[in-house]
Amino acid sequence: MRLRLALPIAFLLAGVAHAGDTHLPFFHANRDWVLRAYEALPRVKVKESAVARAWSFDPFADSTAVARLAAVRTSLDSAVTWSDLGTFRSALDSLLATAIAAGARLDELDMRFAAHLRTALEVTLASKNDLGIERVETWLEGTCVLAHDVTETERAALAAGGVLEVLRRVVEPRAHAIEVRAWTRGSTVPTCTTWIVDPAPDVLSVCHLDLHQPGEPARLVRATLGEQ
Repeated sequence: MRLRLALPIAFLLAGVAHAGDTHLPFFHANRDWVLRAYEALPRVKVKESAVARAWSFDPFADSTAVARLAAVRTSLDSAVTWSDLGTFRSALDSLLATAIAAGARLDELDMRFAAHLRTALEVTLASKNDLGIERVETWLEGTCVLAHDVTETERAALAAGGVLEVLRRVVEPRAHAIEVRAWTRGSTVPTCTTWIVDPAPDVLSVCHLDLHQPGEPARLVRATLGEQ
C-alpha cells in the first residue's frame, strides 16, 4: 500500500517543486537586469574592523520551501500507521495550500512590477520616395502587434516627408526581435526589415526606418531619449 501511495505522491511533490517555473515571467526574463539593479543599490557602510562575510543574493531561491518539501517526504517515508498517513496528508495539504498562495502572490508581484515599467520602445517609418505604402505590419517577438492599412492621408504625408508610427509601447529591458513589413503600391510581397533591439532601462528607445526601394530592407537609425 505504501508503494502505491508513494509513487503518485512523489510525482505530486515533484510538480509542486517546479510549480514556480510558470510564475514571475517578468523577473525570469530580466533576471540579469534585476540582479544588476540590486547590486547597484547603495550599501550601508560598516566599520572597517567588521569581519567580512561572503554572501550570495538570489531572489528566486526559497530555502524554506525546499525544507518543507523534504519534511513532507520524510513524513511519508516514516509513515507506518494510518495515523502517520493522516499526519502526512495534513502536511501535504498545508504545503499545497502554501504553494498555491505563494504562486498567486508572485503573479501579483510580477504584474505590479510590469505595470511600473518605464522602458519604452518606439518605431517609426518614413519613405523618401513616393513608394505608395499601402499596408504595414509590425511583429514583436514573433507576434503581430500592429496590422495597419495606410490611408490616403497618411500616404500623402509620407510622400511629403512625414513619418508613420508603427510601434510604441512599454517593454521589458531586454533584447527584442522586431520585424516591420511594408507593402508598397503594386507589390504582393512585403518589404521586410528585421533587427534586434536591447532598450536601455527607464528611457525611450527610438528606431527609425527609412524605406528607399521595394524589396530592400529599410535603413535603420537608432536614438535614445531620456538618458541622464
